[in-house]
Amino acid sequence: KPSHLVVFDAHLDLRKEYLGEKLSHATYLRWICEYFDGLNITCVGSRGFCTEEIEYAAKKRISIISSVLLLKSFNDAYKRLSDILATADRVYISIDMDVLDPAFVNEVGNPEPEGLTPTSLFDLFELFKGKKVMGFDVMELSPTSFWNPSHYLAAKIVYELMAAVTDDPEVMISNLNI
Repeated sequence: KPSHLVVFDAHLDLRKEYLGEKLSHATYLRWICEYFDGLNITCVGSRGFCTEEIEYAAKKRISIISSVLLLKSFNDAYKRLSDILATADRVYISIDMDVLDPAFVNEVGNPEPEGLTPTSLFDLFELFKGKKVMGFDVMELSPTSFWNPSHYLAAKIVYELMAAVTDDPEVMISNLNI
């Protein structure tokens, strides 16, 4: 069982219900909070949320690093996430593709302007080096065509995250910064 969940997502997904449904893409993180009481959660890149979600996040002590902070002061956001992860021993990482700006990924269910760049996302992956990463997922790519750069970016996210959390030299070769 992970001790910390880091969610890269444009939305908090902490609603009690969405469009009359209790189980939906906008409520799943609230269900995780209820099921795994005491799990430390950090949401990164958030920018689409309502008052209900902010109040619930405060009640559950969920850390939020907004996309505004990441865009205006990346170094401060990086340090904040680093400080949060300093005591995390077992981490699960969830990446919703809409955390990225629609200029980079347009095939998502709920695109939100002012998202992260791929480079800033990959830079944040460095913070998981030395952590016991229990697993990760990349979700909410909604392909509408056979060929789209969004597909390749999703694959690159998987590769870059694997390279960041492994000690395998074959995988790490992409991180040589040549």
